[in-house]
Amino acid sequence: MPRQTYYIGLIDDYGIRNRLTPYAVAEEPQPDLLRREFLRSLYLDEELLINDGYLANSYPARVMVTHPNDWPLRSFATKGLARILTRTGGDLGTLVDAMATDGIESFRGLRVGAGYAGLKESLQSLGEDLRAQGQGLCSWPKYDTDAAFQRTIEVGFKEAIGRGLYVIADEKFRAVFDAFMSCNRKRRNEWESVVKASDQELNDIEVHELLRFGNEAYHYNWGAMLTAASHASNGTPLRVLTSATEAFQFLREKAINSEPLLREIDPVVLHLPDIESVPQDNSGRWDRLVDIFLTDPHIRRLRTEFLAAMDAYFLAPSPSTQKNAQALAGAYSLAVKVAYAKPVIDKTFTLSMFVLGMATSFVPGAQGFLLNAIISVASMKQGSEYPHLVSVLRKIVPAGVRMAVEEKPAHMLAFDAEAVTGHLAGVKRFA
Repeated sequence: MPRQTYYIGLIDDYGIRNRLTPYAVAEEPQPDLLRREFLRSLYLDEELLINDGYLANSYPARVMVTHPNDWPLRSFATKGLARILTRTGGDLGTLVDAMATDGIESFRGLRVGAGYAGLKESLQSLGEDLRAQGQGLCSWPKYDTDAAFQRTIEVGFKEAIGRGLYVIADEKFRAVFDAFMSCNRKRRNEWESVVKASDQELNDIEVHELLRFGNEAYHYNWGAMLTAASHASNGTPLRVLTSATEAFQFLREKAINSEPLLREIDPVVLHLPDIESVPQDNSGRWDRLVDIFLTDPHIRRLRTEFLAAMDAYFLAPSPSTQKNAQALAGAYSLAVKVAYAKPVIDKTFTLSMFVLGMATSFVPGAQGFLLNAIISVASMKQGSEYPHLVSVLRKIVPAGVRMAVEEKPAHMLAFDAEAVTGHLAGVKRFA
């Protein structure tokens, strides 16, 4: 059983389209940041949850679906380290048609766009593989998601209005909210449409703030539904990687205030194997990396020791506990790189290429270990990726990892099971 499960909200196509996530830094964001989330989860013994809609409509995830040998998604899912939340029983090939028929505009555009036939075939293939393996899929929450979202956005509005949490005048905020509440269906899709068609003469900042509010309501709603499901099944602790806001604070777990501590302690660095140094025709490179963590008892033991050392470092930060955590990080890093490199070392590829790889910094925190920065040695030498990654993944805050992109924070959030249960009481459930 993984140490914890976390749902990736940052690759949401709505968030990328409206520049609400670090993945929106590029005009057409590449899957590199998402790949690093997979690596992070592997090294820290975490399981990923991914919304099935992202596989089709979020560019970073879609590339992983259509190019399965180049990216980790299929390997992780087929081997049980990531799960797809599916509303179609794992029949992923029908997903786009189902969403377009349900009135989601972005999926309607996807269905008539270039490359849809290939995407549908890739989704179908992935779904068939996962069903055949009997893992990698997770049922959609049993709640009426529309009704749950409506409740979440209503409570969030009541919490936010009059407090200046969003850069918009209260009267405009209320007018947009009232227009949304008059819609026949009350989903994030309708919230976006109401905001963009508003007669309130909104400026760009106000539009952005209102879209941010709708996005936060959406992801906090998912956090509530997934936490309720995990709590009911006595599952592993669940986190949601999304932005943090006071408007929805009532749903969150009361975390330890560790910000002063985090400012005073140094990160612990792991070095990852250079996946990209494996020949391009080697389609099993991700399978090989995953298998090391699944089958090698030495690697699993070192991971357990490293995680325990990080816990100790957080609870009692000192030069001694930091030194111990870093020593175990070094042993853990080297063991993985040696195990990964063995099958492919020949006269062309040397161990030193894998030993360089990538450096990943972690700081221990109340919610787990927080990703500070991931730096590709090759890219750093070229001067291309290093500044971008440092700006995106640069500052740690208590509840999780803060990704500073145009001052938009994102955190790994935990939700309070009791608060969630009360919030969702009365929302329609399905068998």
